[in-house]
Formats: sequence, structure tokens, C-alpha cells
Amino acid sequence: MRKTNIAVFVSCIAVASVASTIAARASSSNLIDNPGFEAVAALPEDVWGSHLTVTTSIAHSGSSSLLQTTETSSGGWDLDNNPSRHASVTPLTTYTASVWVTTPTAGTAVNIGVDLLDGDHSYVDSVGGTSSVVLPANTWVQLSQTFTPGGAEAFGALTLQFARANRGTPLYWDDMAVIAGASAPSSSATTDTATTGAPTTTVRAPTATVAPTTTVKALITTVAPASAVPPAASKTVLAARWVPTPGQAWQWHLQSPVDTSLNVPIYDIDAENPASVVATLHAAGRHVICYVDVGGAESYRADYSSFPPSVLGNTLVGIPSERYVDIRQLSVLGPIMSARLDTCKAKGFDAVEPDVLDAYANSSGFTLSGQDQINYNNFIAGLVHSRGMSVALKNDPELAAQEASTFDFSINEECVRYSECDQLSPFARAGKAVFDVEYNLTPRQFCPITMPLGIVAMQKNLNLDAWRAVC
Repeated sequence: MRKTNIAVFVSCIAVASVASTIAARASSSNLIDNPGFEAVAALPEDVWGSHLTVTTSIAHSGSSSLLQTTETSSGGWDLDNNPSRHASVTPLTTYTASVWVTTPTAGTAVNIGVDLLDGDHSYVDSVGGTSSVVLPANTWVQLSQTFTPGGAEAFGALTLQFARANRGTPLYWDDMAVIAGASAPSSSATTDTATTGAPTTTVRAPTATVAPTTTVKALITTVAPASAVPPAASKTVLAARWVPTPGQAWQWHLQSPVDTSLNVPIYDIDAENPASVVATLHAAGRHVICYVDVGGAESYRADYSSFPPSVLGNTLVGIPSERYVDIRQLSVLGPIMSARLDTCKAKGFDAVEPDVLDAYANSSGFTLSGQDQINYNNFIAGLVHSRGMSVALKNDPELAAQEASTFDFSINEECVRYSECDQLSPFARAGKAVFDVEYNLTPRQFCPITMPLGIVAMQKNLNLDAWRAVC
């Protein structure tokens, strides 16, 4: 269902100068010199930022790390303190870029990204980045991304970017790496001998194609506090979660029974469909998205009585059976939404479409800010990711710039009708799939607009039955 939204935040990442030649602790396969900031008294020349210093107060390994601090004012993405490093790369060769990060204060969101440069160090292409990860306190977390530069350009370098989503909290970066031929761990038990820490969990995030000749795969590795146990603790590796590839066709069918005969790689269906429907689609080679309402309480759902009156707001315009919920009351909504997502996971769904993520922009009955909405959106995304599924940002085009690093893809309604398609570009630039449905326009009207933007659009009936018309 479509709602009205307003703009909130914009994100930005900066680039750095050419790498230094200090090789302390750099392995022979690591393209980054001095990856642990060892043997230097000042900031290496290849790291940019006005609030960056080399420190010996804490380190992932060795004796040094890069301390990133900022002013304590509030805001969105930190626009001026993003350390970057260059390294030469070769087209059609697979690389893995990684970095370790920790903070003394829980709640800071961080991510990693890679830009490809030509021989003159001019920007050519971005291969996207990992979703934002909210750091626990005093815990080393590894962010890693596998990518393959395309063959159309003679790439001379890349920029490894690190960013965070809030200010005022120190971050410590260490052990950067860009390694040719490296890949994310396979789905088996491994041992981490380079880090002191408790048993750890490695979660491989989605693989997505970001351009016809460029692929990207994200990896997030969480390691427990360094003082917890002796070195060489075991590491449990979970299977990669699926994400849609940009350009893939899809079917959005929320009525029941579901017509499973359509030859498309992606189906989006209601969570209340039985597991057998998901299994049938899987057997046909389809991936299946689970539609769940997370911002409203629908009176016809079996768990409606779980919502206390204190969290129920106004009814949605034109939908008398559904009421907004107070998204600030996470202690109440958390268990309800967790149970809904557990159902998606138990039935074998691959991803989640969480609906009604825009109460702040509508007459919900509550006084909600844009930040309230972002907090709730990210809370839901975390619940989905913790269950091994990918998650879509539903509608909210004005929040796309703020949320594209957290959500894995975008599902929007009527971006052409309301002239909002350009606002979804942060997802496309990050190599993430963007889907759109138009109800009142035909393919002849919307395809010339959506196709150049990389948006996979189709016309549907408002009741979202099996009928569709595509570009």
C-alpha cells in the first residue's frame, strides 16, 4: 500500500590520495601497504580525514589502529571523516576488500564500500557496499566485500571506503586488506587464528550483480571482545542470504491461492501462504519474498489481539480493517514482529517485504518524527537479517538515500505516477535491485522512464492478483 513521505537525510563518502609504501604487517598478497598502521608516528598519506590519528591504545592485531573521531553534533552520515586507501586492481579478477572495526560505545552504524578508478584515479564505477552494521561495544567486527571489476575499463586503482551513520563516537579501524583471488568463507567450520576472541559467527550477506560486468558480494564477520578467551577460537559460518539481482523479473501476488506457474525468478507472496507454496516455487527455481505488515495492525490477522490498545492509532485511509501502530514502542511491537518474521523463516522464505514503513508521513494518530521512522525501519531490518533473510525498503522513496545501505533492495508503488523514481537511485547506484508497480499507467507509459533507471516495473491490478503487464 502506498503512503506519502518526506525527505530526511543524504549520505556521502569521500576519496583519498595514493597509497604509501610502508609494508609493515602487509602480507605478500595484500595490495594495501601498512594495513595495520604500524611503524608510523603520524597518519599515513593514503588515509584522508580531518579527525583521524594513529593510536596505540587499542589494536585488532599488532600495536596500532586508526582512530576516527568527530564533533559531537548530531546528524546523518558523517560526510568528512571517511578513511580511504588505494590499491591497483586488474579487470576480470576477483578481490576481497576487508577491514576490522570496533567502538567502546554500542549503537554506531558502519559500512564498507568500494569505488573503481581509472589509471588517472578518476571515478569510474561503484561496486556498492555492505549493509550498515550496528556495532556492539568493545567488539571487533570485520566488514568484507568480494568484487570483480568488469573488463570494459582499464582500472588503475580502487578506493576502499569506510563510513559510519552517526557522530560523536570514536571508531578504531585496523587490518585493512585487498586480496586478489580471495573469497568469502564457505559454509563450514573454520578457525580464526589471527584474532583473540570468543567463538564467533560469520554471516555472509547477499551476492548481487551491480552491472553487466561487475559483481559484488558482502561479508560481515562478528568477533567477540578480545579479552574473552584465548586465541584460535572456532568460527561458525552460516549460509549466504539471497538478494535479488538488479534487472530480475518478478511477480507480486498477494491474493490466495497463488498461481505458481509464471516463469519468473522472483515471487512476492503473503506470509500466510502455507510452506508448501514456498516449497513449490523453490522446486521450480524461484526465490520467494514474504509480505508482512510491520507498521499496521490488521483486524483479520490471527495475531491482532496481541496488539494492546496503547499502540493502536488511526485507521489507514481507505483501509478500515487496518490501524497504524506506535512504532516507538519497540518493547511491545518487537515480540509481535519477531513472531511474524519467525513464520517467514520457518516457511522457507528467502526475503521479506515489510509494509507500512511510513507512518511518520501520514495521519497515524501519533506524533512521529522522521528519525522515529528510521529507527523503526532499521530495527525491522535487523530482525530480518538476524534470521538470514534479505529485506526490502517498501516505498519511502524520500528515505532511500538514508536507508539504501541498510536495506538490500527496494519495492515501490507508483514511482512514475508520483514522479519519485529518481529518488530510488541510491539503491541502483549501490548495485541493489529496485522494483516498482504501477496501477493506473500502462507499460507504454512507464517503461521509457523506469528502464533507463534500472527499475523493474510492471502494471498490476490494485488487489494484487495474478494479472501483470511488463515492459
